[in-house]
Amino acid sequence: MPAFRHLLTRLSASLRCRLCWRVAAVVFLSILLVEAVILVPSYFDYRSDLVARARHGGQAALTALLSPVADGRSEPHVHSVLQAGKRLPGATPVQGGRLLTPEGAELGRFGDAPKTLPDALRDGPAWTDGGRSLLVYYPPEELNVTGYGVVARLQAGWIETELHAFVWRIAGLVLLISLTVCAATMAVVGRTALAPMLRLRDRLQRAMADPEHADSLRVEAGNDEWRDVGRAVRDLLRHVARTHREDLAFMHALADQTSDAIVAYDAHDRPVYANAAARSFVGADSFDAMAADGLPRARLPEEETLRSLGELVREGVGEGEVVAEDADGAPRPMLLKIADLGERTSGAVCRYASLTDISELRATQERLERQNMELEAANRAKSEFLANVSHELRTPLNAIIGFSELLRDQAFPDESSAQFREYCEDIHVSGQHLLALINDILDISKVEAGRYTLQETELAPSDLLHASLRLVRGRQEARTVDLEVDAPAGLPRVWADHRAIKQILVNLLANALKFTPEGERVTAYATRSRDGGVEIGVRDTGPGMSRDQIARAFRPFEQVNADRHRRKAEGTGLGLTLVKELAELHDGSVSVDSTPGEGTTVRIHLPPSRVVGVRDTVEAAS
Repeated sequence: MPAFRHLLTRLSASLRCRLCWRVAAVVFLSILLVEAVILVPSYFDYRSDLVARARHGGQAALTALLSPVADGRSEPHVHSVLQAGKRLPGATPVQGGRLLTPEGAELGRFGDAPKTLPDALRDGPAWTDGGRSLLVYYPPEELNVTGYGVVARLQAGWIETELHAFVWRIAGLVLLISLTVCAATMAVVGRTALAPMLRLRDRLQRAMADPEHADSLRVEAGNDEWRDVGRAVRDLLRHVARTHREDLAFMHALADQTSDAIVAYDAHDRPVYANAAARSFVGADSFDAMAADGLPRARLPEEETLRSLGELVREGVGEGEVVAEDADGAPRPMLLKIADLGERTSGAVCRYASLTDISELRATQERLERQNMELEAANRAKSEFLANVSHELRTPLNAIIGFSELLRDQAFPDESSAQFREYCEDIHVSGQHLLALINDILDISKVEAGRYTLQETELAPSDLLHASLRLVRGRQEARTVDLEVDAPAGLPRVWADHRAIKQILVNLLANALKFTPEGERVTAYATRSRDGGVEIGVRDTGPGMSRDQIARAFRPFEQVNADRHRRKAEGTGLGLTLVKELAELHDGSVSVDSTPGEGTTVRIHLPPSRVVGVRDTVEAAS
């Protein structure tokens, strides 16, 4: 009985095996194909044999009919033959016939005589009456008589019956053989292929559910190719288990080394792992204790009630700031990040949630914000102080400059007092230098304090260039340098502050004159920029600057080192800084192109919104 039940179990497994059914179907179709190739010709051969049997039966009956009525010349009389033929349908396969001469002339008929002539039957018998009758022509030599031939109708219904019986016998035999072979094939496939495959499948499924202990699974080895497969699977499971344990130990060690609290959740948002930082943060001795108490607990900043971190994970919070409760019950700002690994089977890790303590970051941020506010307040106070002090210093400086001019030009008119005149000249130059410095400081302070207001009017760029050049032509350094204006006709007018733009150009020209050697050229130019705005600037053929010098030139109180080309008058170090501030007040920008030894170009770009026609169009559209 156990053996019978085992056999039934294997048979049931084979019947459920899709592979067995596919193999059986292939075998069944193969047998049918082979049998069809063999039996179809046999069917037609058997049919020919039956037709030949019917034809021989008709020949025997007609020979027996004609022999007794033959006369001495061995030729039967027609009348006697016809009379005898009437007795044939009941006792022989012959149902009727036509008695013909060798030339085909009809001599008479008996029974159910056919209408077909011998010429139509030269190639063989013909079927009629839906296969129930067979028309055959018997020449005289087949009937052993001379002078008479017969076209006979033979009963043939039994041939169809015999053929049907033959087909059913063969079909039953083929079906029996096919089913037997298929059943044997399914049994063999089930035993030799299916059973080992199912055992391997079960082991692999168990290994997938518990990869850490996959090497403890027993894989049976057969005596054929499955033995090699079993060995390969056994080696694979050992490798998987070893690799999984090593990776798991590495990940645990790595997770325990991080300061972030990490908690892993399964597909049902149940915690399945927590690193040392997470356990330490909530003050739990073990993961089970932490999971049992629903720790860690956290809330969104806009919420008031703490809840389990798993609830936030389930709601798909994703990433953001939360407030978590530490081991002492104190709220602590944390940065929550959730990594979704996709849907997995029950018990597998599906999501990771990490909590990063940002309490120190928040405290530092608040401290920096307070310091920034204090620095901004100090900067405003500095700007206001400089603006006020600069304004108060300009009044006595104007007096110093005025009296130094008076002393230089009137108090020492003769050449004998040249040294005193030089002293007065030094006082005058130093006073002007100090006044320029104070004016620049005052303007920068106004800009930084937000007290510099643009007085915008329509200005022609070429007029600004010529006016600026007239202001610098009287300087000592301008007397040995060629000054030019390059402004094409048709330049559009711009909306700008006349004093600010002129101050920009004067500062740029003063810098260019200061560093351009004698006999070289300084050009103030204006042109239309690619974006439709206007570009104004100053080009010189001086020593040029490196990238580091260009970067330092825009810093307050910084001066580019070019000693061999410097003039007697020193700069304030605020010229380019003020140029940049005034250009940005006009929504513009400053750029510098310079190559050491070839010269420098400083350009101011005014956007299209500063062009008179463009601004009018935009304001009308709005």
